[in-house]
Amino acid sequence: MVSSRTENLVSVIVPVYNAEKYVEKCVESIMNQTYNKLEILLIDDGSKDNSARICDYLATLDQRIKVFHTSNSGAASARNRGLDEAVGEFIMFVDADDSLENNICANLYREIGDSDCCVCGYVSVDTNNRREEYRVDDKITLTGIEALRLRYFHNNPAINIVNPWGKLYHWSMWENKRFKCNLYYEDLEIMPRLYTLCSKVTFVPYLGYYYLIQEQSLSHGNNRDDKRYTDSLLIRQEHAEIYQDLCETKLEAVLRKSLMDLVYTSFLNKWIPEQEKNKAADILNFNRKRLKTIGELSFRESVKYFVAYIQTKLGTRN
Repeated sequence: MVSSRTENLVSVIVPVYNAEKYVEKCVESIMNQTYNKLEILLIDDGSKDNSARICDYLATLDQRIKVFHTSNSGAASARNRGLDEAVGEFIMFVDADDSLENNICANLYREIGDSDCCVCGYVSVDTNNRREEYRVDDKITLTGIEALRLRYFHNNPAINIVNPWGKLYHWSMWENKRFKCNLYYEDLEIMPRLYTLCSKVTFVPYLGYYYLIQEQSLSHGNNRDDKRYTDSLLIRQEHAEIYQDLCETKLEAVLRKSLMDLVYTSFLNKWIPEQEKNKAADILNFNRKRLKTIGELSFRESVKYFVAYIQTKLGTRN
């Protein structure tokens, strides 16, 4: 791990796995940034296609590119390797199948000021080239907690606090933090936790990031397995406890309701492993009682979750 930082340098971290169709376009969009004080860290996560060769070739074109080849350990491990190797004062993450507007680094560097993080808008593009734009209307600076409230209470996707990309971070935000490995939804696990520690987060209305939604994307797929379910429970429970410790009862309530909805929906769809059903019922009961204690459960919700608890406990479905 690097002990000193290079002033004004942006370390751009790109985890790469089997991205031969996209990685060249992605890296070229980084190379073409108008802000050129960059280091570009390509972390090849044991790709089985031609991604590694493409990364090595790109490194011959631009001395700012550094390539690291690792055994396949997942995106979290690849990003962590990038963080360990980075020497910049600022950090940016880019996924290998995405791309950047050529002014994103310059614009976010100009706007970040004394904020911990600066967040731009993004364009979501699917494989049929259908596009959706997400950005704030005007520049705003919030505390991390205020950003979490705005995202969760108003379900505003322009407040992009879940994904690591589309942001410029001051290094201090990541100095003692790393992604949790061997976990589904590792972005969702760490990002909200980071925001609880931020004194200032700036959101700008600039569209700087192009996010590709692939049909088989982990975050958009419909496949279910036991680990997806248990990891989702773990993350929601962990975040609810963080907000409880911070006395953020309304944020805690959002997470506990999300947790109970996940459990009950999983039960109805027969996604819960047989050996986990009693535990699922206990989770429903505990969180229902906790929400009643803090006054964040309406009568209708109380009935809804009590029925869910009874059905799950008895193993019956409507």
